[in-house]
Amino acid sequence: MNDPQGSRATEPGVLELPASTALPQVGEIVEATSRDGQAVCLALLETGELAAFEPRCPHRGVPLCRGTLEGGLVICLDHFWRWHACSGEAAGGGHPALRTYRVERQGEGLRLLPP
Repeated sequence: MNDPQGSRATEPGVLELPASTALPQVGEIVEATSRDGQAVCLALLETGELAAFEPRCPHRGVPLCRGTLEGGLVICLDHFWRWHACSGEAAGGGHPALRTYRVERQGEGLRLLPP
């Protein structure tokens, strides 16, 4: 018997978050763990959009869940680098982009797909 849920979990680059994942409040960043053990940050923007991105700053590996979220920008508190939470593009400066995911609701959980 085919299990479409199980087959989706094996797609490259796709992360599935269980229903027990704590979602952020507006303006908050939280760290979540996918079913296969990968960490990811979730942020709830003022627009109501849920953003998902890599959990560590590409500069020095600082946890971005300890950063801040202002006007849709993720700000690392180490050197104040900033990125657009949904696209991962750097906001000012020539620093590297963040890896981001498109967020889909999947039953009670979330499915994070490559952009």
